[in-house]
Amino acid sequence: MDTPDQRQDLFLRKASGLVKSAGAWDVFTYNLGLASVGIAVTLAHFSVPANYPGANLALAEIIAAVFMASMAFTFWCWSAVIPRSGGIYAFLSRGLNPAVGFAVSFVDSFTWLFYNALAATYITSIGIAPALFSIGILTGKPEIVQWAFVAQRPAVQFAIGTVAILLAGLILARGMRLFFNVQKILFATALIGTAVTCAVLLSTPSQEYKAVLDRAFQPFASGAVASLRESRGGSAGLSLRMSLL
Repeated sequence: MDTPDQRQDLFLRKASGLVKSAGAWDVFTYNLGLASVGIAVTLAHFSVPANYPGANLALAEIIAAVFMASMAFTFWCWSAVIPRSGGIYAFLSRGLNPAVGFAVSFVDSFTWLFYNALAATYITSIGIAPALFSIGILTGKPEIVQWAFVAQRPAVQFAIGTVAILLAGLILARGMRLFFNVQKILFATALIGTAVTCAVLLSTPSQEYKAVLDRAFQPFASGAVASLRESRGGSAGLSLRMSLL
């Protein structure tokens, strides 16, 4: 039979009856996954060199990390002072005004719905399509390379994204325990993939990497590395202004 102390530890708050189902590791992987580090790094390497000539990616990421750390500290302070579920609504409704809390949380909810759809397109644009392209190039099978271009079509992106959103909703509907287990599996897979990628990049000489990249893109764009260098503004020097932007 459970003791009173055990029954009390089971609930987050006795008045609400909410049951605690997430451990420390579950919360860590959830928050790190929600931050979408992989997507942020990928988009930075896609857009920054072409749109901000002279920007230093490492410096820009350090500056961004400092600002994000201040935001994280703010939310930590809020959660310590107001230990209630409900996110920014609970914090703003108690700290400022319930109307402000509702307005901001309403906008926040619809913003996440938008980014949910946007992230669904990334499954193909920075996931499936590049994977098919790489497999096709490495195996010498042009039909697989063509599948990569097919996956980039808007209708295909919409279909794959819809299936992914429905599957994610089904996992959540089956319970938080299944959700956290799936999350930990995906987190471990991402860590292994990242470690392998870093090991390959660190062990490959720069000139060899450029030659392989040119060879891979030869049927589609001659001089891929030169084109990328031109999109960065040629030999533009380090620009602190562009790094801050």
